[in-house]
Amino acid sequence: GALAAATATAALALSVSPSGLVAIAPLVLALPWLWRWLRAQGAATRVAAIALLAAASTSLVLVGFADATLGDVLESAAVHRWYYQTFSWYQEKVHYQTILSFEDSSQWARRAPVVLTIAVLLVVALNRIARALRLPNSTAVLSARRWTALLLSSGGAGSADNGGDPLRRLLVSSAGCSALSLALLAPTPTKFVNHFGAAAAAPTVLLAAALLRSPLSAAMQPDWLRPDWWRHRGSAAATVGTAVLVGAVSWTFAGPNLWRPYSDRGQPFGNHLSASADHPDLVGMRPKLGPVQLANPAVWVAVALAAAGWIWWRRRRGRDAALTPDQAVLLTGSTAMVVMIIVVFGWAPLRQYPGWSVALSAVRSVQGEPCALAGYAQVLVDTAAQPVPTGPAMTTGAFTAAAQRPLPVRAPNPGTLVWHDFVDSDPRSDSDTGPLTSPAGLLVTPWFALPPAGGTTLDSTNLGGTTLLVPLLGVRAAQQVTLEYATESIEGGPDPAVTGSTPLRADWTAQHSQWRQAAIPLDRLGPRRPASVRLVIRDWTASPADDWLAVGQPRLARWRPLATLTTGRPVYVDQLTAALMPCVEQVGVEHGIAQAPAMLVLSDEEFGRGFLDLGFELDRGGTQIPASRDATIVRMPAALVPGGPPTLPWGRVERVGYDHPVGLVDLHVHTVRRAGWTRLPTLAAKSYHGNAIG
Repeated sequence: GALAAATATAALALSVSPSGLVAIAPLVLALPWLWRWLRAQGAATRVAAIALLAAASTSLVLVGFADATLGDVLESAAVHRWYYQTFSWYQEKVHYQTILSFEDSSQWARRAPVVLTIAVLLVVALNRIARALRLPNSTAVLSARRWTALLLSSGGAGSADNGGDPLRRLLVSSAGCSALSLALLAPTPTKFVNHFGAAAAAPTVLLAAALLRSPLSAAMQPDWLRPDWWRHRGSAAATVGTAVLVGAVSWTFAGPNLWRPYSDRGQPFGNHLSASADHPDLVGMRPKLGPVQLANPAVWVAVALAAAGWIWWRRRRGRDAALTPDQAVLLTGSTAMVVMIIVVFGWAPLRQYPGWSVALSAVRSVQGEPCALAGYAQVLVDTAAQPVPTGPAMTTGAFTAAAQRPLPVRAPNPGTLVWHDFVDSDPRSDSDTGPLTSPAGLLVTPWFALPPAGGTTLDSTNLGGTTLLVPLLGVRAAQQVTLEYATESIEGGPDPAVTGSTPLRADWTAQHSQWRQAAIPLDRLGPRRPASVRLVIRDWTASPADDWLAVGQPRLARWRPLATLTTGRPVYVDQLTAALMPCVEQVGVEHGIAQAPAMLVLSDEEFGRGFLDLGFELDRGGTQIPASRDATIVRMPAALVPGGPPTLPWGRVERVGYDHPVGLVDLHVHTVRRAGWTRLPTLAAKSYHGNAIG
């Protein structure tokens, strides 16, 4: 009965994910016992038992095909292989390389369970070999015992090697199950950053047993001190096993304490503002105690030597030592890891307070505020009263030549004045049209009169703006963008005296087809609020087709909570931010149609966009590709208020404007009947996708 229940559970695990294959590991280890049991039973009992196990394994069919046909399952597997990274069983080393070298997946706490599990498996295997070598030196017997030691034993109660020790049996059986689980992961196409979690059950038991009973207890028995052939072999086994654990603990702490995005806010150790650099200081982000890095093997060698000294001192007085050097290293290292996890994730939100953190969101959620991030996030939103132009713009060069040409991207707001220098260069002309001191184009916009600072109603949207937004678009290379301001009223003359100027800075890492807005707080332009502003753009480049710029008229805005913009609107929130914003109306896909978002909320911290923008990538089958191709995206300046200590940018908020109405779909749903193995035209092919990326 228990074996049938275990078989059904393993089958159900396979219906969840391919990595559920690891659930059969305990069943494989039980096969020797099952074989002996079947041989001892009659024919009728054998047939009944085999039929019961076969029936239990069919639970996969009921769940796995409850809402999908065989053809759908095969197509789903093909699509996953085509659009995402998959590795063959012989490429399993890639998963280990990921947790050991991949910048944002090699954190010390993430690699710890895998590294320690493999180390303990090696030590257990070494201990089993040491036990086999204690037999008489018969070649046949020695060979048989070596194979028996290396095979992953189930550790039955009658095993003589375990000496009736239940902890020893648990250690050996969990080691066998752990090794088999890791082997069963190899053929499964799991996502490479979440690969090892599926096999966590057996290694958890293994590490717990290793903390209670030393994997090297055979080599550390008191009789290893006797001056015979076993003394040297036992000493060598103990030394090698302890060295393996010293290396494992050191290698674990060699990972950085880097938890981008979101969870890295306030984390100690190193300069986390450099995490976005091409070559961040990952060594400086390693955990340490004062000036001593925990990745230094000397720390753990000292622990092993201290334990060896304790053993020597106890045995000199005729008493046995309950601790061994390898166990001391494993116990001290594991304790340090647990304590360090509690410290860094408890200390980080305290350092970041009063700024937002993931822990603060969790506390707010318990208090009935599940969408705390949307409350902390502030976005610059246009006010009702906007600056008014007072005359025409002055243009020369490329700006004059492009005046009659259409905009490369539609205006960021309806009715917004936009100027650009996007012109096609004549390939027959000389690109060296003049010295760099002579601009290839000049734009001086009209003065824009700012409305009064105060509002006229109690409606907060009519309050005066606090910040100027200047929309910018294009590929900036040699353009100089400057905001000039005047404190005198334009009513005193058409061209007031310039009080001051400031260069505009924008995020030029965005796509050249995406508007970004440079934000200029008015209170930073001097003690007096400007009465009017204008833009001066000098284009120094001689290749406007390669380097071009578009600029929109300045607009007034003020900070507003993000929740006021997302309420009642379809929003695309990326996979990392969605869990922190459960209150937004997340867009979905139904009947093969992706809902068009009105806003985008994306994580940032200068994380790799190739990972965060999967929904907009053609090569990954992104569902939001139509939105990126048929819409104008305007990045809105956003910040977390209060901000707390300096951190990398928390995220990106973008407004989506469509060239045509969306959602006008005449949808009809019909029911058709077809064989379960029938497959429709596949999506996992170049004929559908256009690129051979599978």
